[in-house]
Amino acid sequence: MKKKHWLFICLLFSILLIELTLYGLLQTGNTCYLLSLFLSTASTIYIFYNIYTLANQKSPAAKNYHFYFIHNDLPGEHDVFFQQLNKRM
Repeated sequence: MKKKHWLFICLLFSILLIELTLYGLLQTGNTCYLLSLFLSTASTIYIFYNIYTLANQKSPAAKNYHFYFIHNDLPGEHDVFFQQLNKRM
């Protein structure tokens, strides 16, 4: 859960960096902004991929099984489950 939170923060920062890079590229026309645009787009895609894989992870199956055995040889007045059954009937 905490990893997803940090990934969303990094994704927000990366998208903000893309916007600022596009703004700088359009205002100045300097081609050096293309490298920054490429790197921030690649980081955004990588972060999207990590969020997608975290969201689609399957939780491991539970391997602990618990069985409850109720003795049938106990009289009805001492058995808690039998008393509740009698109240419902």
